[in-house]
Amino acid sequence: MEKKILIIGGGFAGVTAAREMAKKSPKSNITLISNKSYFEYYPALYRILSGMSPIEVCVPLEDVLPENVTIAKDTVIKINPTEKEVEGGLGSYQYDDLVLALGSEVNYFGIKDAPTNTYRFGTTNSAIEIKNRMITLFEEYASGGKQEHKLHVVIVGGGPVGVELSGSLSVFMHRLARKYNVDRSAMQVTLVDSGPRVLGRFPEQVSKHVQNRLEKIGVKLSLGCAISDIQHQQVCLPAENLLADTIIWTAGTKPNSLYKDIPGIVLEEKTKRVVVDEFLGAQGLPNIYVVGDGAATPNSGLAQTAMYDGKYVANVILAREKNTPDRKIKKYKVPVTGYIVPVGLGWAAFVYKKFRMYGTVAFMLRLAVDFEFLFRLLPLARVLDLYWEGFRYRVIEIIKR
Repeated sequence: MEKKILIIGGGFAGVTAAREMAKKSPKSNITLISNKSYFEYYPALYRILSGMSPIEVCVPLEDVLPENVTIAKDTVIKINPTEKEVEGGLGSYQYDDLVLALGSEVNYFGIKDAPTNTYRFGTTNSAIEIKNRMITLFEEYASGGKQEHKLHVVIVGGGPVGVELSGSLSVFMHRLARKYNVDRSAMQVTLVDSGPRVLGRFPEQVSKHVQNRLEKIGVKLSLGCAISDIQHQQVCLPAENLLADTIIWTAGTKPNSLYKDIPGIVLEEKTKRVVVDEFLGAQGLPNIYVVGDGAATPNSGLAQTAMYDGKYVANVILAREKNTPDRKIKKYKVPVTGYIVPVGLGWAAFVYKKFRMYGTVAFMLRLAVDFEFLFRLLPLARVLDLYWEGFRYRVIEIIKR
């Protein structure tokens, strides 16, 4: 009888796993459950602030996945490994093999009021919300509603997301200052991190180059500062309180909370990620695989790792379907990943092993990577449709302003 393969999660890992299985085993019974009807290319979210269309970031799952993959738009409530059943808000789903690609959620590190007093950057909707807020604040300031900290933005978190957002937001605010004839001295972007440098997981020399670039485009750095509290329009630091009308949280993520509720699951004590075996199988839970952000692997949390994991697990499942002995299946190998972090318009830092590159070429390389990924997902005609829709969006935006 045909096996039922169930994938939970419509992000990089889940989509890659579904596509790989559908391609290599067209007659497989594959279902992907996602609480969204679209795939979100979140590495490009920062570009929404510079005029990119949301249409170019969100692609319908039906365009991304082959026809032999069933898409179920639902929210998973419970996973029962004993019964091999997943309970969703709209129904239940049986499986023979289960791939968990649940992604991650925001981590506020115990700062009680952070969720209510900050904007969260990490989805298309949040990027649009921040963009619209900046436009509104500049309009209010220009019309006479001036406040000392109205145009002060504090970004919490000096990782890649915080750095990308800081650079993009600084450029965007300078553009708004020109449009609304606002003195640039009235605006400020401050990046706060508890560590001694930005991009703490990167080599120190890379952090130094990126910090120099941030300061060059007007971003103020407040490093080595542990936040004690975030109140309404106020970030409380040991030496001072930063007043800002807009506070954006990018400081960290944690594995999806659904993982800890799975009976029999084994989590790492520190990271709370799922302990997996040499085939990315959840320890002690047969026929359940964990890919992407939730797996306790060295490079977990990166888009590149998520795609690598999805492809790897798809091949493990297909090999086991053919009764291939485990000794003949390649064990999971940690992927070698590179990083390209854009900082403002036309500049990026590229890191791959011991190779380093900074500036315009690295920035263009990042754009090429984004385009290449879409070309891999979609037919050329569909990619061109997306960018035509994006062009029309930008024209409409210009006319409206």
